[in-house]
Amino acid sequence: MQIRFTMKKKTNTKISYDSDADVLSVESAGRTAIDHAEEMGSLVVHFSKQNKPIFVEILKASRLL
Repeated sequence: MQIRFTMKKKTNTKISYDSDADVLSVESAGRTAIDHAEEMGSLVVHFSKQNKPIFVEILKASRLL
């Protein structure tokens, strides 16, 4: 099951939770291309070419929430 939340305020932030994978995702930059990602424990941060974080995944999210 996947749950998606979209902010009503004028922002491109999208939050979703995939219960099957137990991953909470936060996307903040709309259609900006992902250049690379860094994993830090249960956190995976995806960056643009300008080294700005644009997508964050929290693995095993149910343990943190």
